Parts: sequence; C-alpha cells; structure tokens
Amino acid sequence: MRPQPSTKTLEIQAGFKEDECQYCQLIEAGSGPLSQWLITLAATPTSIAWLHKDQLWPGRCIVAARQHATELFLLGAEVRQAHLREMVSLAEAIQRAFAADKMNYECLGNTIQHVHWHLIPRYSWDFLWRRTVWEEPHDPELLGDSEYEERVERIRAHLSW
Repeated sequence: MRPQPSTKTLEIQAGFKEDECQYCQLIEAGSGPLSQWLITLAATPTSIAWLHKDQLWPGRCIVAARQHATELFLLGAEVRQAHLREMVSLAEAIQRAFAADKMNYECLGNTIQHVHWHLIPRYSWDFLWRRTVWEEPHDPELLGDSEYEERVERIRAHLSW
C-alpha cells in the first residue's frame, strides 16, 4: 500500500494548478499565492531572491531562475552558470549574516515546477538539526515588518550581486 498524504498536504496541493507557475506569476507580476510568503531581497537578469516570511530558521531564503524551466539542464549553459553562481553567493551571504552552523540547499520542483532553491540556514539549536526541515510540520515563525527589513539588510550587506 502506498503512503497516503496528510490533510495538510492535500490542502496545499489543492492550491496548485498545473497550468500556472506560481514563480512566474511572482516574477512577472509580483503577485500570486507565493507573494504572501516572500519578500523581495535581490534580483539580477538571471535570478531573483526572496526572504521567506517563515523565519524559524533565521535567514531562510528562496532564489529562483527568472527564466521558466522545470529542470536545471533546461536552462542555457550561460544562464545556468550565472544562476548557480548567484545561488551560491546568496547562500554565502546568509551564512555570513546569521552565522549558521550549516547551510541546506534544496532544489526540488515537484510541487512548483520551476527551478528554485530553498536556502535554509541550519543551527545546532534547531529541533530538526539532524533531519530535513520538511520532516515535521511546524508553526511559521512570523516577524514584524521592521524585523523582516533588518534581516533583508543583513543579507544584502554580504551579497555580491
């Protein structure tokens, strides 16, 4: 017997439409379901980065390719190389800004099929320290506007793009 999805998983999946890319909506129009969770941090011709509003892991960000592609290998070589450099540069800026004990890099794409990375700083005090952040549901750690802006500025101070 195959594992069955939880009620929460079914709720999340109900909001996704196969013919609409939520990252493309956010990149092109600044709107859509993701806009309630992401704060623009930085942009280049090939990538755009956001601070995730769930800051249970201080400094958690997402970076996406501006060009719609469902797989890294579908991006042209130059665009792919630039995007990967920018993703790594953002990860380094997060680590410098928040002194994370470890950085996690996740490029999944089976929920929203657009090349994007979850850059999640990990800390030894984290209740999921030796596990992935997806293993256990948690209440989002939401901040006030000034706290989000302070985190954005901390990362930008170390960002090279």
